[in-house]
Amino acid sequence: MTVKLKKKKIVRHWRTKNLKFRKVLAAMNC
Repeated sequence: MTVKLKKKKIVRHWRTKNLKFRKVLAAMNC
């Protein structure tokens, strides 16, 4: 729960800065 929330916040913050990272994170979470 905390990780998901944290991840969402991080993704939202670095959405435009780390687009690639977001994809990697999503793949890892999936």
